[in-house]
Amino acid sequence: MKKCLKCGNELLDNAMFCPKCGSKQNGGADSNSQVNGTANSTVNSQVNSTANTQMNGQKISPVNSQIDKLSKKTGKSRNYIIGLVACIIAAIVVISLVTSGLSKRKSYKPLKDDLGDDLFSGTIQIDDTVYEFPCKVSEFLDNGWKSDDHVKTVESHFDKNCTLVKNGRAFSITFENFDDYPIAFEDCYITGFSWDNHQNDKEKEKNLDYPDIFFPGGVGTNTSLDKMADFVETLDEENVLTDYETPSNHLYHYEFEESSEESRINYHIEYQTEKEEIMYTLWFHIYLYDTTDLKGADEADPEISDEVPSEIADYELPDELGDNFTSGQFELDGVVYEIGSPLSNFFDNGWELTYVQGECRTYLEPSEYGKVIITKGDDKIYLNAKNISDKTVAVENCVLDGITSYNFLSKADFALPGDITNESSKEEVEDMMDDLGVEYEKVDSSDWSYYFSKDNIDFYITGDTEAPEEGLSIDINYEERDK
Repeated sequence: MKKCLKCGNELLDNAMFCPKCGSKQNGGADSNSQVNGTANSTVNSQVNSTANTQMNGQKISPVNSQIDKLSKKTGKSRNYIIGLVACIIAAIVVISLVTSGLSKRKSYKPLKDDLGDDLFSGTIQIDDTVYEFPCKVSEFLDNGWKSDDHVKTVESHFDKNCTLVKNGRAFSITFENFDDYPIAFEDCYITGFSWDNHQNDKEKEKNLDYPDIFFPGGVGTNTSLDKMADFVETLDEENVLTDYETPSNHLYHYEFEESSEESRINYHIEYQTEKEEIMYTLWFHIYLYDTTDLKGADEADPEISDEVPSEIADYELPDELGDNFTSGQFELDGVVYEIGSPLSNFFDNGWELTYVQGECRTYLEPSEYGKVIITKGDDKIYLNAKNISDKTVAVENCVLDGITSYNFLSKADFALPGDITNESSKEEVEDMMDDLGVEYEKVDSSDWSYYFSKDNIDFYITGDTEAPEEGLSIDINYEERDK
């Protein structure tokens, strides 16, 4: 109990006015302490009550709700930052591992005991395997190498190049069929290869590396220019055909060769003089004079599909030439054709097949490009053909990828949109190109030639200034190929 400050009447501890005299009770340290203590007790009681209520899953006070929301937001932000930092660290680790892997490419050492010392023995080590050239393609295929070509059958006495790939490493080989009939690709003999440590655009796109190659004597593609010079000193002078530098292109050249009654073995090596620690380019080839022991493979009988691709079965030739010079259309001997038309259209109009891809065959293998010659009377026309099927098909079921009409091989009428024919003058050709707005190079000589490219079509037009009556040679090719 407390007393009124004015009349002394006894009051309750929390009374603000005296009921007897009506005076306001506003002062005194004791009363303030009592009031503050009561207030703090009340507030604490409410807070504790609210906290207990929240813990028991009941109503949450507004103040605590805001605190809880702020706490959740802070937690989410913290988790996001931690996750972002973790991702960045992981990316750095991955990049470091990849970079480390690329900079530390697997390297092999020469197997000197297997290679021997005779540079012209035909013994070559490629990565971890020693081969005796000439050797069958099958030896490489059995060791995990794969060809990037679609060739399955090789015609008689025919040689060709392709790229072999294994574990991301690639190099080019030359293979030959020495028999008098077609044989399987794997039965052909590898008579040469080429290697370089600089990649073309296609290899960069596929992220291809190069293999390690060693010759007898232990030298190879990883041999520096200085050490190669020391090795050359051990060779007979008659076997070193080339040993010089061409400063204009910063290359140093070596060529080694030895001939016998059976064969001639040749190495051609180049170094970049600015990067002398590794070979720049290598060519190896063995020329065989006696191939008797390399004959006798089983004859291959290619399976030629009778299936006609739908693009060819449903195709119809254009009715007329039109005015679009870069449409890929042309008129040959009175019939309008176009790039992409089936070759069967030529045979339907009296032309005959005489030559395919340098061989006496009548088909192209899956996705293969090939040179084709067609004739009609004394006229001869060169075609570029493409097999768009995933099967081996007859040439007539392939499509046209380009055409060349030489003025000295064909006098058949040949016309392009825009009134340009194989009898047009040089001035008419120039006017046509000016109208098209294309850039071209003028070459004034006995033979003049123009080249330009537009809308994915390459054009070559050539004439003779001294003999304009001979007419023009015209070459059209579709430039977008997936080779």
